[in-house]
Amino acid sequence: MENQEPKGLPSSTAADSPKTTLDTTTLEIAKLGYEAAIQLWMGETQNRMSEYNAMLVANSLILAAVGFSYQITNFYPPVKYFLPIVGLAICLVWYMSGKRAVEQAIFHIYFARELEGKYFSGVFKHLHNGHLFGRGQPIEFILEGKPRIRRMKFWGRLVKRQVFFNFIILIFAIMYIAVLVIEII
Repeated sequence: MENQEPKGLPSSTAADSPKTTLDTTTLEIAKLGYEAAIQLWMGETQNRMSEYNAMLVANSLILAAVGFSYQITNFYPPVKYFLPIVGLAICLVWYMSGKRAVEQAIFHIYFARELEGKYFSGVFKHLHNGHLFGRGQPIEFILEGKPRIRRMKFWGRLVKRQVFFNFIILIFAIMYIAVLVIEII
């Protein structure tokens, strides 16, 4: 009875330790989840760019083969139909895999943003601010103790990367369709 604390006062015994440990553990898990989401996002982006480059090379080679086929007078005619069809199929796969990669990246970004907002909003808001920056809203940075405001310029946000990628795919598809139309007529 002598060691009892008065009622209504906070206890400083080991009973508080698990709560503090839980908060620290939760924060550490959130930090690991955030880092994993960022790394997965970066990996998806790198894979997307590698895939984009591979598809660009594949389509360029097919178009070169189509052009080469017009230089040879006795070129096997079905190949002239086959190459553009293969090119169109590659364009379709390229487009669909690009859409999937974007959705995967968005998933990782949203997961990281959720953790950022829930656990780290008082510390940093990098992804949240990056989203606002991409929409042209001003973002304040403190550099060398002085506030600096940055905003993405109009030309920087005019065309999103995925729109540009889809435009390139569309150009290749139009060229393949044009070759097929020329061969059919």
